[in-house]
Amino acid sequence: MSQVSIQNISPGDFFEDTDLHPVVCLDSSGEDLFSVSLVDGSCRKHKSKDAIGLLKLSIADAIAWKFSGPGSKKDLISKPWWKRNKGVDPVASHYPTFPVSAPVKKVGNDSEFRPGDFYEGSFFHPCVCLWVIDEQRHSIGGVSLVNGIYPKQEDLWANYVRRLTPQEAWLWRTKGPQDSYWTDRPLEEALSKAFVDTDDEALPNRRWWK
Repeated sequence: MSQVSIQNISPGDFFEDTDLHPVVCLDSSGEDLFSVSLVDGSCRKHKSKDAIGLLKLSIADAIAWKFSGPGSKKDLISKPWWKRNKGVDPVASHYPTFPVSAPVKKVGNDSEFRPGDFYEGSFFHPCVCLWVIDEQRHSIGGVSLVNGIYPKQEDLWANYVRRLTPQEAWLWRTKGPQDSYWTDRPLEEALSKAFVDTDDEALPNRRWWK
């Protein structure tokens, strides 16, 4: 971990925000830096001209922050999110996991997924991969950038899992999925079929974008 300025944060980097949330940067184009909390999926924006010192995190640090809280100043947080899971990572504590450098290939092509990569998972959520869960079954686990749900475990045998760039993940988070990649149906129909409740009136409530 190291203290860095906003100018030294790039898309794909993890860092501790000013409210002590572990966040991941998705876009730094223009004059602003955009990121999403791994705790609740909230969107954040910093002005690049702001001289704020941020604590840069490794993936292992980000996982620890999400499930054990920040390394210090825990007493400053009124709603300690890490107590939801009693400080235990539900993936690492129940599944065999592999080093953060270990890639896993998506079946049927040469695309590799490794911790730190972004992907579109089930329900069209943009996610960031934190673990290669099962090397033999081609399974990965990550955090939804929509609401912080974890694990968003995906089997790479499924044909709907696809990689996203950090910038695409930000677009999916703020404006919704941009196409129906894994279906021939129009996106609106595909969205309704993807949700348990397919009532047309209920569909808008499932959208996380405006």
